[in-house]
Amino acid sequence: MSSHNVRETTVSAPGKVLVAGGYLVLDPAYPGSVISTSSRFYCHARSQTSKSSSDAAKQQSCTVTVHSPQFLDAEWVYRASFVPSTASAQDQPKGHWVLEQTEESRAKAGRNPFVSLALVYTLRLAAEVKGDEELLSLLQRTRSEGIHITVAADNDFYSQRETLNLAPGTAPTVDQLQQLPAFSPQKCRIGDVHKTGLGSSAAMTTSLVACFLLHLQAVIPTDSGSLETEDLALIHNLAQLAHCAAQGKVGSGFDVSAAIWGSQLYRRFEPKVLQACLDEGEKVFAEGEESTEQRDGRLSARTQLLPVLDPYNPLWKASPLSSSGAPEDTSAHSTATEGLVASGQDQVARPASLQLPPSLDLLLADVDAGSNTPSLVSKVLAWRKEKPEWANQLYNVIAASNQNLADSLLRLRILHASDASMYEKQINAAAKQLSTEWDATLKQLPETADESHGDEADASNVDLSVTPRTVLQALVDVRNSLRSIRAGMRELGNRAGVPIEPPEIGALIKKISDEIPGVVGGSIPGAGGFDAFYIIHLESTDSPRSLAQIWHQIHSVNEQDESKLTLGPLLSRADGAKSAPDEGEDGGLDEEVAGPFAVLLKTLKASEHAGHDFGLRLEKVDEVKGLKNAIDTSV
Repeated sequence: MSSHNVRETTVSAPGKVLVAGGYLVLDPAYPGSVISTSSRFYCHARSQTSKSSSDAAKQQSCTVTVHSPQFLDAEWVYRASFVPSTASAQDQPKGHWVLEQTEESRAKAGRNPFVSLALVYTLRLAAEVKGDEELLSLLQRTRSEGIHITVAADNDFYSQRETLNLAPGTAPTVDQLQQLPAFSPQKCRIGDVHKTGLGSSAAMTTSLVACFLLHLQAVIPTDSGSLETEDLALIHNLAQLAHCAAQGKVGSGFDVSAAIWGSQLYRRFEPKVLQACLDEGEKVFAEGEESTEQRDGRLSARTQLLPVLDPYNPLWKASPLSSSGAPEDTSAHSTATEGLVASGQDQVARPASLQLPPSLDLLLADVDAGSNTPSLVSKVLAWRKEKPEWANQLYNVIAASNQNLADSLLRLRILHASDASMYEKQINAAAKQLSTEWDATLKQLPETADESHGDEADASNVDLSVTPRTVLQALVDVRNSLRSIRAGMRELGNRAGVPIEPPEIGALIKKISDEIPGVVGGSIPGAGGFDAFYIIHLESTDSPRSLAQIWHQIHSVNEQDESKLTLGPLLSRADGAKSAPDEGEDGGLDEEVAGPFAVLLKTLKASEHAGHDFGLRLEKVDEVKGLKNAIDTSV
């Protein structure tokens, strides 16, 4: 009988698309609409732990190896150890956890702050949660091979042009991408890969800290194999810290938030919550690179992580009032989506879920160009600082369009929950038309009772009937919101002197939206530039189109426009939002939400992607195509 237990932990986190809220999302006054993607980043940890503690004391350190089989020279090896404190004060910790990279690994793979800082912060938090002695016992009972972690990303996180040996200026086809093996190896080092803008660093960081924290048994899954909301919030806060530290600044955070909670309406947390932790300047050195005196001085400056990362720390709750540049009436930027979220003082901070309605999906295009996102952002922020009044006026205009988009998407979901059959019938009809034809069709449809009575309608009686007119009107509202968002972002780019929507890409998005049936609209995600764009389109159950068919139509439009842009498809689709836990008989709704909405909204919550687990989730290796092979290759 073996004297060792083999322990394995597998976690995945999705990528993201910021469909609305670029630049504004840096300010808590303005929410951003984030759609998580079906493409995921996977992290698998494996170790063998001795059942007996007789040899435990012999292990002075534990080896932690992180390997990506998709890249050249992508294996980072570290030693985790507990260093007794030299301080004699009673309020000082008995020791500190240290992570050092092996000299051989540093020489071959180089530094990787996203990996090393994720590991060291997770190690420190695990020690605070479990206690030093318990964590030390676990690591000492781990066999000398240590903990081996494999990280692997779905193919869409990286451009596959080099992988497919395509000539310059040639884009892959949908068929070529579908034939690639899962977790396809890239022909370069990780620092040289062409990313597609789905948030690979955030998804990797989030999946890594979650996997390592679970493997260190600082967080325990439920019997059903899921994670409690408190644990998800703790992992979220830890991932935000690790990701900000690796980037060297407190970013917007929406990409990490999407990796935990899935699709959402995101408001930024208070940046100062992380400042004390970042100020300590945590680093991971190579073995022998730091003297004992230097190390002791650095460790003595450390702060406790748990009080900062506590899920109930109020600074993690987004507050529009913390905005530095927003107008006094910040309620103008609240959305109906946020209004449906219960707001108890003792609740763990989590964003309002926001997902595309049924029969609407996201199509992503990889553009063979590049833009320096930090440079774009810094110029926009500099303009806002120089022209605060103009900036606030423009931000408010864009925010109103963003709000309308979120509320119109919610309205479509409510209409579907109220009468799925009528909703689907009207979607099928709209999918056969150009979006520019919807207005004429709308004028021919009979008015609803509320519209025919005009001002006499009782605003307290909400018309929940689902008619061809109400569904099509909601689609028109989504289309118009996307148009307004693009116009606002173009103006922002013009004011700041940066190509947020480059003219050639903007013209192509308009032609695709106007000339392909069933396309609602599109825009450039996040900070904009030349990297990518997205299209929201209708999926008809009467005459469904494959992704290859849609892309054939897009390429036809691009060629007719004589565009020089090289467009490549991504296989990712829109993903959903992580379900909230059981919220009691009232569904966790605000007390003000009553009347006919109550039953409907409970139905809406119950029907949202039933049986799916979006956002961060635990995985079974055999259920993820190609993952076992990637792990075996790694080990």
